[in-house]
Amino acid sequence: HLETGYLARPYDSQDLARGIEAVILDQSAGRRMGCRAREVALARWDPEVVVPRYLSVYRQAIEEQVDTKTRVE
Repeated sequence: HLETGYLARPYDSQDLARGIEAVILDQSAGRRMGCRAREVALARWDPEVVVPRYLSVYRQAIEEQVDTKTRVE
């Protein structure tokens, strides 16, 4: 909350409005949160980060499949 954006309470339109107003009134804070949000998104979802994770999951699934077939046969 307030690091990468404004986290409004669920289903609370007044709280959401307060968050929007705060970012409009303090554009410096809005830019700072936006920059930090971008950093976090890239750290979590950049292809250089995500692809190796997917490959690891796929390799593990294939290995488990091979192990299962080897034990059955």
